[in-house]
Amino acid sequence: MRSLWWRRFSWSKTHLPGASPRCQLNRLAAAGSWKGLTDKPYALFGHSMGSTLAYEVARRLQDAGRPAKALFVSGRRAPHRNADDGLHLLSDEEIVADIGALDGTGAQVFGDAELMDMVLPAIRSDYHAAEAYRYAPGPILTSPVHALTGFSDARVDVSELHHWKEHTEAGFDLTVFPGGHFYLAEQHEDILEFVRSRLFDSALT
Repeated sequence: MRSLWWRRFSWSKTHLPGASPRCQLNRLAAAGSWKGLTDKPYALFGHSMGSTLAYEVARRLQDAGRPAKALFVSGRRAPHRNADDGLHLLSDEEIVADIGALDGTGAQVFGDAELMDMVLPAIRSDYHAAEAYRYAPGPILTSPVHALTGFSDARVDVSELHHWKEHTEAGFDLTVFPGGHFYLAEQHEDILEFVRSRLFDSALT
């Protein structure tokens, strides 16, 4: 029964624009392009900065009368505990070192000057977007929030994920996986099963 239900579920990935000004996460969330994805029951999943964006999208869709079945947030502080660590002000060399410390990409990319010139502006823009975000209090979500993180994430302590429970009235849980900030790359099968099980349980309620 579970496998048959899962086959009726489809994934939709959203990619943000490249190095254009992306520091206005609230503006992106309000853009309206998400509304066409919600004619059927849906859930949102975001990692790192994407968690904040998914949360803001969930708020707006809930206000429009289309609440998510669930919100999955990964490797990110709760919105009201966002911090500006000044990472977007680092030099190119320091940003590369920061990414390396998170084990976010292969050493071959760091050695390709042309490729780094292409991706660094977008990375810096992401850092700025994450740090410039300001939480605006409002109604809490009526969707359950499922938080995930890597045990050894150098970007956010496991304890920070607990604060997401303050943003939902429909239930909260936190699951910790082995790995660092980019634990998803190594744990993708377990994470898919995690999402599958939570959505299946939600479909039964």
